[in-house]
Amino acid sequence: MYKIGVIGDEDSILGFSSIGMDTFSIAQEREEIKKTIEELVEKEYAIIYLTEKMSLLVEDYLLKYRQKQIPAIITIPSSSRKTTFRQ
Repeated sequence: MYKIGVIGDEDSILGFSSIGMDTFSIAQEREEIKKTIEELVEKEYAIIYLTEKMSLLVEDYLLKYRQKQIPAIITIPSSSRKTTFRQ
């Protein structure tokens, strides 16, 4: 069965666990973010939500998942200030 995971800083993802999503609070370090994404892919998470700040740190790494249907990696706002995306 597929699952939904949320990766981000604790303040930004706290509420997601209350609606049944698995949350992964990690430091904003590039290698830790990549490792967590890989672990969720191996555990067959279908949807991975990732906070803005963290997605910007691993922007180039996320390109390998862009054309794949699973997992869908979706960026969500952080609880702190708004971040501007590059397209």
